Amino acid sequence: MDTALENVYRLNMGGGQITGNNDTGMYRSWDQDNKYIYGAAFGLTPTYPSPIMYTMETPNYTAPELVYQSQRSMGNQSDKYNLTWRFPVDSGFYYMLRLHLCNIIQEYTKEGDVLFRIFINNQTVEQEADVIHWTHGSGYPVFKDYIVFVNSNGGHRSKQDLWLAMHPDPNSTYVMMLI
Repeated sequence: MDTALENVYRLNMGGGQITGNNDTGMYRSWDQDNKYIYGAAFGLTPTYPSPIMYTMETPNYTAPELVYQSQRSMGNQSDKYNLTWRFPVDSGFYYMLRLHLCNIIQEYTKEGDVLFRIFINNQTVEQEADVIHWTHGSGYPVFKDYIVFVNSNGGHRSKQDLWLAMHPDPNSTYVMMLI
């Protein structure tokens, strides 16, 4: 067998660290994302005090409520930069990025209120990500999986950065971004 799955990073975007004892019974640890943010723009970190409403598509063991109750948003500075994370990884391998998303700002109620673009290694993977469309309302979680191959430089394996970036769609009603 020439395939293995190894967790490299598990982050709580915009929230605090979650220990294995505070996970959903799967004993996973979730680290803060602060040290992986690229640049000086950290955004805002609103929280959602209400319970998360899990679904058949996103059951409660997918991620703890604290992951879905926190976020990093760009606020009114969203037209000035991308919200970007940088992850050092070994080259020559495929990586799966699972993004856990949830609309936790109750003022956003309609599809199209919050649209954003998702980039992985400078490639657009979602032109118009719409969490409300994916979930049908506030407090409903969803996750999206993306696979990317990190090339070796000249066939030599080395550490490289895997980039995740998000930017609000200029056609969006509101300029807030959720993750």
